[in-house]
Amino acid sequence: MDQLKLSLDQAMQPASDDRFTITDDSGVVWALRKLAEIDSEHDNDQAMVDEAIKPEQQKIDQAKQWLADRDRKREESRQYFISLIREYTDPKQAKKATYKLKTPLGNVSYVKKQPKFKYDEKELQKLYPKYTTAKTTFGFGWSDFKKDMKLAKLPVKNGKLIDPETGEIIQGVEVEKPARREFSIEPNKEG
Repeated sequence: MDQLKLSLDQAMQPASDDRFTITDDSGVVWALRKLAEIDSEHDNDQAMVDEAIKPEQQKIDQAKQWLADRDRKREESRQYFISLIREYTDPKQAKKATYKLKTPLGNVSYVKKQPKFKYDEKELQKLYPKYTTAKTTFGFGWSDFKKDMKLAKLPVKNGKLIDPETGEIIQGVEVEKPARREFSIEPNKEG
């Protein structure tokens, strides 16, 4: 036990002055040679590791390429079957705006897209100052305005909202109505 304590005490002592010190230019050259040897050892070790894993990396790359090829073929098949479904359902949706097809293996529907509103915040603040309150000091209270005015239900003419009571255009707001409903397919997962 005393031997262990003595060894630990010696290990904890600062390094003695017996260590090598560089005293001239040739000592620097010697130290640089040693650094080059250390770097060379690392490069040799790295080359061995690279060579050792090379066959495995090739297998990994082959497996990833195989998966990518299979995924590409699956996506082509997927798009083919979706196009077949659309060939059947698009004409039906054209006749009935809310067309849905429910089957045991999944649902096909045409989801109504919401209109997109573009608005000029400064103009709306001038026209409707009540929507610029303490809680919306940094901007216009668009969500409250939209809800109160029931913008989604107002008639649209040439991208402008029309006030149904007055027939006037609501200034500061433009509407982009979607051209058609969005096709949606939700297959049920088997298993």
